[in-house]
Amino acid sequence: MILVSIILALILERLGARANYWQISYYANGYLKRSNRLLASNGLFSSAIGFLIWLFLPVVAMACIYNLSEFVLWELAINIAVLLVCFGCAKQRALYKAYLNAL
Repeated sequence: MILVSIILALILERLGARANYWQISYYANGYLKRSNRLLASNGLFSSAIGFLIWLFLPVVAMACIYNLSEFVLWELAINIAVLLVCFGCAKQRALYKAYLNAL
């Protein structure tokens, strides 16, 4: 199932999944903005344990969504969406390609 997900994600990425919301930086920037706002206050997230909870929230949320589904096609769609977001790092890819060309 994972191999099929990877192949489908690569095909979809090559076909044109290059919009902003398919980039990991789109989600990372939003998460960092919320982190700065919540971690700056003297609430729960200002402690070390609160910070660790804040770091693991996206992972736990994805795990809950994935485990609540028993439908194989839904799991396939989640896998492909996550892989597309992870593959869609155009800026980092270009920098890495330039690095390899420089070597």
